[in-house]
Amino acid sequence: MYRFNRLMAECRGTSSRIEKTEALTKLGAHDDEFAKKMLVAALSPFVTYGVKNFDMPTGFSVENVDAGVMFLQLLDDLATRNYTGKAAQSAIANVLSHYTLETAENMACVLRKKLRIGIGATEINKVFPDLIPVFDVMLAEKWEPGVSDISYPAQAEFKMDGQRDTVFVIPGQPCEHYSREGLRQPWIEGLFDDEMQAMRLRLCGDEAMVLDGEAMVHVVDPTKKHPSWTATMNCKKEGADRSKLRYYAYDWMPMSEWKKRQCSRKQELRSLMLDAAISDLALSKIFPSYKETVADRAQVDAMFDKALSLGYEGLIVKDPDAFYEWDRSTSWLKAKPLHTATLKITGIYEGEKTGRNEGRLGGFQLEGAIEDGTEIKTDCGGGFSDDQRELFFKHPEMVVGRMAEVEYTEVTKKNALRNPVFLRFPDGN
Repeated sequence: MYRFNRLMAECRGTSSRIEKTEALTKLGAHDDEFAKKMLVAALSPFVTYGVKNFDMPTGFSVENVDAGVMFLQLLDDLATRNYTGKAAQSAIANVLSHYTLETAENMACVLRKKLRIGIGATEINKVFPDLIPVFDVMLAEKWEPGVSDISYPAQAEFKMDGQRDTVFVIPGQPCEHYSREGLRQPWIEGLFDDEMQAMRLRLCGDEAMVLDGEAMVHVVDPTKKHPSWTATMNCKKEGADRSKLRYYAYDWMPMSEWKKRQCSRKQELRSLMLDAAISDLALSKIFPSYKETVADRAQVDAMFDKALSLGYEGLIVKDPDAFYEWDRSTSWLKAKPLHTATLKITGIYEGEKTGRNEGRLGGFQLEGAIEDGTEIKTDCGGGFSDDQRELFFKHPEMVVGRMAEVEYTEVTKKNALRNPVFLRFPDGN
């Protein structure tokens, strides 16, 4: 218990990633099992407690009642849904009241699955290999003709311009929505549960299922221009009208396969089964991704042009014989229009608080004109190595005032760059 509290305090007390890692290393030297269990309980994407908000107790103990046994039992009861609703709220308040204020506050962070210590599973697993199960999804590699070739016939899909959303559909429980980084997405939760449970019964019977797709404002007709990405992002705002949000499903598998990372069905079969389930169930809020079979490069180019004309990001071209992978893969290739610009670095900014880049570079602040003369003022937070994030944050004088070459997809209405990625310094240094 002491070492768990000490770890939390030391990590919060510094913005240095090196010092946070040192705190973890000291924990390892003492082999504190309770502290490690707390890290797993808080950061594992495969364990949830069914509580979004709860009240802290009105009083706390002068000393911790035990070494964490009571709290571990509470976690198990919540994870298995022995406690839900008001019973869960009452149990949490009761258990936390048996510990000191410091311990109870740290335990509350575990229950909320937000440790707020500025490091996550990636950094922790570097010190304690494979301690935290990592949430990974399949990601597409960039299609570079001549470098990453397409095997024909292939499955081409419009690249949706929404929010990536991987959903755990578990019998008798609310559906759990996760971003590609494994973060819960409460703004989507509760919108599609009935239809997702119907799909689970159709595809997996009594077993839990994982759905992969995108949440976005409804595309009335996939062959006509669809609403903007901004319309979907506005749904994240508190009090926003989410009635037009829909789910566009493009992959699935039984939860047992997801946990083992062993996909048993090829892409073509997964897609056929998914589309058939959506059609047969006559769902109103869940739709299949728009797809076509392409036989050659000319058909890919034609569909790519069609996608752009309708406002989509581009295409995802999939190998019909491939299995789902929990990594970036050439079995999915993304074709997007990309542009480059060389802009001046006017400043830097820190990564988000409690995120993996807290205490180091979040990105560059850039200004300048692009090729058509449009004046740009934008942030760029992608394309940096971990070493660059550490170095440039400590020594901003190394980069401020220099020119940076970046890659982007388009210019927004506010004259910022969409999806900017740092490529290089044109001066070669």
